[in-house]
Amino acid sequence: MLALAKRNAEARRIENMTEAAEYVLVQTLLKLVADSGYYHTREIREEMEKMFDREEKWLTSEWVGRALKRLGFQNKRRVGSGIQYFLTRESVEDLAARLGIEPEGAEHKITIAEGKKRGREGTCEVCGVETNKCYVRGGRLVWLCDRCLADWEGNL
Repeated sequence: MLALAKRNAEARRIENMTEAAEYVLVQTLLKLVADSGYYHTREIREEMEKMFDREEKWLTSEWVGRALKRLGFQNKRRVGSGIQYFLTRESVEDLAARLGIEPEGAEHKITIAEGKKRGREGTCEVCGVETNKCYVRGGRLVWLCDRCLADWEGNL
């Protein structure tokens, strides 16, 4: 019974981390994809890396490719410099709308990221208290406790 509970907890942790990472991926695509065309998975990964405080070992070009496929982007090609996916602005905006993700221009909104960033707790960026609440503002992940969030929302 204990082994089953541990497996379920680990599966939930991985699912939450994947959902938060896919949220960041869609935010990155909204920022990156202006015109229809082929985009390198490497280019998308490099842009995603800027959203995290430190290097994430799981964030690879292969992960980006698998995530794009999971999200419904199937049109890809292999070139000498890697894999490229064909992306259109319309398809990215449609995906963002289906997932409830605000476009980059809507910085006045703060939305909670699904699950815990990197699958663990973080430190509130205002007061330093440990918290498991991670928010996205303007495409950047921010750790905030409930008390500081109430104050921070008033300053938007």
